[in-house]
This record gives sequence, C-alpha cells and structure tokens, in this order.
Amino acid sequence: MSTVSFSSCTLLQNGTLLVTARIGSGKDTADGNIGIWQSNDLGKTWSGPYTPFQTEFAGRKGCLRAGFITQLLDDSLLITCAWVDRSIEGRLLYNAQTGGLCDIFPVISQSMTWARLVTASKS
Repeated sequence: MSTVSFSSCTLLQNGTLLVTARIGSGKDTADGNIGIWQSNDLGKTWSGPYTPFQTEFAGRKGCLRAGFITQLLDDSLLITCAWVDRSIEGRLLYNAQTGGLCDIFPVISQSMTWARLVTASKS
C-alpha cells in the first residue's frame, strides 16, 4: 500500500494517539482500507498501520475511506467511515461522463475487540 490519504487524529483518555487514514495502491483504488497508527509517547514513535477491518460486506467487494475514531465512556472505540462498492471490476470511483459515483454507504463499528488490538501495546 503506497498511498495514504484522508487522515484523522484522536487523543485517547490514556494518552495514546491514534491516527487513521485510507491506505491503498492509489488515492481512489479498489484496494483501499483504513489503516490505524498508534503512538504511546505523544507522537515521538509510531506503530502500525493496523488494518483490523474487512472490506467485503454481504459478499460484495468494496473499499473503506476516511475513518474517524471516537472513544466512548466505556472505553470502547467507535469508528465511522465510508464503504465504497467496488464489486464491478475496473469501475472507477467517479464516472466523468455521467458525474456519478460508485455506491457509497456509511459504516459505524463499535468494539472493544479491535480497540484492544490497536491499544494492546500501551503499558
């Protein structure tokens, strides 16, 4: 994955910094996913990217874009992002002739499981 775009940064209550970004072989490619980088020392060093999310839903290939993390009161993490239907091979995100886009749907994931995966190295 060589292209990183649409980044966001979140400071958790325990001092961990989480940065999310879309990663893929290009800015609008079908292989996009959300990467999560973590720093436990206020940005001096970083680990990641972690990619804990699947990009296929209901048997359809897709990609994820623009993930934004929020920490909830129970310490679980909520991420919101956009899922783009990439089930038609070779279809571009934007059709210049029609002005149309691939189908895009909001995705919300709340989890202690992926939250623990990402923040497990915090001492």
